[in-house]
Amino acid sequence: LETVDVLIAKSDIGQGTTVKADELSWQLWPASSANSNFIRKSDRPDAIEQIAGSIVRGGTFYAGEPIQESRLV
Repeated sequence: LETVDVLIAKSDIGQGTTVKADELSWQLWPASSANSNFIRKSDRPDAIEQIAGSIVRGGTFYAGEPIQESRLV
């Protein structure tokens, strides 16, 4: 099974919350299920540092859920 590293929430991150780097991690994900909205490590290896400090605007990210930049400000 081909996999990719996808940026996920390590714990729940609520709407209106500022994202901290320690709340994010990379997780192996089936390549066939990693849609274009997911942040892939191969495309953005510094994404944890880039995303930290953003504010969640599009509902809660739940633990294990892929981070989607369209839901951040």
